Amino acid sequence: MINESKIDDILERLRRVQQELEAELERLLIEKRGEFQYSIRRGKVVFEKSVRRLQRIQRVGL
Repeated sequence: MINESKIDDILERLRRVQQELEAELERLLIEKRGEFQYSIRRGKVVFEKSVRRLQRIQRVGL
């Protein structure tokens, strides 16, 4: 069954590419979290105190 082995090879390559893309996406998310100074806790975005303070100052300044 040559066709089955070709399909299996293609599926395996797709799985590897998917894993690589997921890893790259995770690296980018970590980078952006650091850039915007936030983390995710219990499914919610939590900004660091300095960012919250800056937002409060900007909001009050309007």
